[in-house]
Amino acid sequence: MNKYLLLALIGSLLTSLSQVLLKYGAVFTKNKPLLFSFFNLFTFSGYFIFVIVILINLIAFQNLEMKIVPVILAANFVFLMLLSRLILKEKITSGNMISIFFIFIGVTIFNWN
Repeated sequence: MNKYLLLALIGSLLTSLSQVLLKYGAVFTKNKPLLFSFFNLFTFSGYFIFVIVILINLIAFQNLEMKIVPVILAANFVFLMLLSRLILKEKITSGNMISIFFIFIGVTIFNWN
């Protein structure tokens, strides 16, 4: 496997993880002052990971073909759904599955040769 493709997939996974951390930070501070929802460990971690992902994507996307990039970006939705289920205990609904199906179809049509 191409090392830049692997790096971009790791960046996609980290993007989803940071989004879950940001949501967890918001839920964690639900009944606390508004300022606390911006200054807690989960929120800081989420934003820190976002910064790391920007650096990862700069390196990876400069070295990948442009037809691969939408596939990797679409992987964010799949990773986010799975991490939300594992960490936040959210349900995976039929609507989620239909959305993932249409993302898969769209990526397939976009990359059809």
